[in-house]
Amino acid sequence: MAGFKDPTADTLLDIFHKFDADHSGTLDPAELANVLQTLDPAVWTDARIKHLFGALDKNGDEAIQIDEFINWAFESFEAPEFREHLGLKKPKVLWKNFEMTIVYGSEKKVLKEVHPAHAAQALFERIAIEFMLSPSEIMLVIGDGTHRQMSYGAIGDQHLSDFGFVDYCYPDVSIPQLQVQRKPKLDEAIHQLGKAREQQDQNLREMWFAPVLENYRFRCSQLEEPGFECKIKLIHKVPPEKKSPTDEPVQITDYPIMVFYVEDFERPTTLYGKYVFSLSDDFPGTKNGVPTFWSKSVNCSGALENPDLKSAVEEERAKARHQAEEMSTKAEETKDSEMRSQAESLRKSAMEQIHLKKLTKAEREVIQDVVSPFVMRVWKKVAEYKDRGRTDGRFISNPRGDGFEIGPPHDVSPDPRDELKRWANTIGGLPLADELRIFKALHLLSVDAKE
Repeated sequence: MAGFKDPTADTLLDIFHKFDADHSGTLDPAELANVLQTLDPAVWTDARIKHLFGALDKNGDEAIQIDEFINWAFESFEAPEFREHLGLKKPKVLWKNFEMTIVYGSEKKVLKEVHPAHAAQALFERIAIEFMLSPSEIMLVIGDGTHRQMSYGAIGDQHLSDFGFVDYCYPDVSIPQLQVQRKPKLDEAIHQLGKAREQQDQNLREMWFAPVLENYRFRCSQLEEPGFECKIKLIHKVPPEKKSPTDEPVQITDYPIMVFYVEDFERPTTLYGKYVFSLSDDFPGTKNGVPTFWSKSVNCSGALENPDLKSAVEEERAKARHQAEEMSTKAEETKDSEMRSQAESLRKSAMEQIHLKKLTKAEREVIQDVVSPFVMRVWKKVAEYKDRGRTDGRFISNPRGDGFEIGPPHDVSPDPRDELKRWANTIGGLPLADELRIFKALHLLSVDAKE
């Protein structure tokens, strides 16, 4: 409250004595009315003064004692308009959880357990999860008549208390709605990052293993390109049966997993073929926003992991080493230092493993912004079913209410690590623009792909 001051004993005594015209040490209704109607007669009508007097006269003796006035100033939340006229700050309040209504277009949702101590960033991320948005594209307008705005890029490390959310902890306060406005800006960032990566990928075409890559694509060009369809699966693993009734049940630690992939999640046909997000352990809830462990640890795998391609690469590796040896021998014979350098470079290169370039910080941030809120929304649905004791994999979902649809369960191949049985749900029904953006952010889809 800018311009307002904390009440102190000396300040309150000065105020009290200004009202106490007869210096009796108490205030009667006439003394209170005389000062207030001089300040603003339009506001301080007889009815309002009577109501105010009743709020301050706690013992009902038709007089306001000094201790009643001081207790009101330090502790009471009543008569806020009187406090405002006196230029006094509100009394300190115990911070607590409260609910806020969030409005985005025609949709309304209620966020529970909002707290002034929470990071402001977490509020944006919670809203992103609820409406399947990207946090960085959200602008919040506080519906308290002030039209104050909050943007994700400007909040930094601030907490909700820094934006006046402590006021919503006071009793009988009217908590305003938050109006969500979306400011699209990520598509261009995704496009630029994708173009840069595609340019880097071309360098692989110039390496010693280039002949092997001639029959492979880096990524698909359409969401539904025949033979290169972009898909999402939720995969579960069945724990092994107990050998005896007294055995402890075996815990499956890394499942369920959510897989974004091209055509075949086990043997992708493109070099950028698969991303895996683990939904293991207990659902962390949304109070703290979107966890960062996915974007920090996620990496792409694909056709480079396929046995047939690995075998072909090893054949090319042997050829490259042989070529390096021949070049080195010839360089020694001809005293050609440039050829000697080329031979050494080829020899070292042929010793290294082939892998896609690691994701940059900017690429991980885009995945955090675009993909992780959607993953959290699916995980929330999975957690709700788990809490109800449902393990049959038959989720009730629909694109209109959830923003996606989880299909019926079906068997998939066993886990190749331990041959334990697995089953899966196909996830679909996303708005086309959202699906395009997700697969482009993961580099599984060409950035030039259209709806």
